[in-house]
Amino acid sequence: MTEPEQRIEREVLLPAEREEVWRALIEPELLAEWLADDVDMEAKEGGEVRARPRRGGVRHGQVEQVAEGERLRWRWT
Repeated sequence: MTEPEQRIEREVLLPAEREEVWRALIEPELLAEWLADDVDMEAKEGGEVRARPRRGGVRHGQVEQVAEGERLRWRWT
């Protein structure tokens, strides 16, 4: 039996300028403030995502969609 797909979707409205939020999504030093302590992301479709939280482990993912200043979607594996 195959396991059902696990999916989390999240949409957040923030009290910040669009440019500020976009930088927080694509700049590694800002990603480290909210996603994981060490983050590498190629912010292009097909780009790799690697996040290492302080508590250990590594999450790997791939960027699926980039609409600059509008949307960044990635999938963890």
